[in-house]
Amino acid sequence: MKRFTIGNADILKGRLEIKVEKEEIMRILPHRGRMLLLDGVLITPEIVRGAFRVTPEVCDGHAFKGKMILRGADILDMAAQTLGV
Repeated sequence: MKRFTIGNADILKGRLEIKVEKEEIMRILPHRGRMLLLDGVLITPEIVRGAFRVTPEVCDGHAFKGKMILRGADILDMAAQTLGV
């Protein structure tokens, strides 16, 4: 958490970018297992971007013409988790 706090101050000064890794996200958010939908977050002065690897486990039972589909509810949860970080 210390690194995140230091990086946060740098963003307020308008420099650098913060990369929040999964271990650090787990310290910030209570989500675990299948419910943790972020692998990383990139924070810059202009944009905040969440990253998530789509796997067959996540898309279990959701496919169209043999291609995995990420559920809409998971996309909304991912956005909320990104904002939570």
